[in-house]
Amino acid sequence: MLVGPDGLVGTYRKTHLPFLGVDRFAVPGDELPVFETPLGRIGIEICYDLRFPEVTRALALAGADIVAHPTNFPVAARIQTELITRARAAENRVYLLTANRVGRERWGEFCGWSQIVDPYGNRLAEAGETGEALLTAEVDLEKARDKDYVIPGTYELYLFGHRRPELYTALVEETRTVTTTTTT
Repeated sequence: MLVGPDGLVGTYRKTHLPFLGVDRFAVPGDELPVFETPLGRIGIEICYDLRFPEVTRALALAGADIVAHPTNFPVAARIQTELITRARAAENRVYLLTANRVGRERWGEFCGWSQIVDPYGNRLAEAGETGEALLTAEVDLEKARDKDYVIPGTYELYLFGHRRPELYTALVEETRTVTTTTTT
């Protein structure tokens, strides 16, 4: 849930479940809302949702300036904190705020590395791998709202204007479910 000074702003249910632990008994969410707040338009994606580039893109297309990303990335998923957070922010021109767990709980060890990434993929603030931290950074919403990067005649990117949705139909076609089995 997203809570503001006046209470509940909205809710989001994780849309992609990796079927680990309690996820096996949960039902995934079926919408990607963006919430208007005094801080800007905020979208949410939880943990594994980040691995699907379509989620962050859909939130950006719906007008999100900021994407909040609470997660429980284990040490084995450290690559998400190194590369994917920065890529998702840059490819969608949004601020990505990742809040990850640290420490151990039973069988799991979490990699930490919470961070605030700007629309260019730069980390504005980051925490370490151990210990809790409070991160803050200045956010310029105009950077997130400007989806085009243009230096006339030299360098022009229209990340949203140059999209070719007619080529992406495979993204929404029904596909077979991939299942895995483990052997002992």
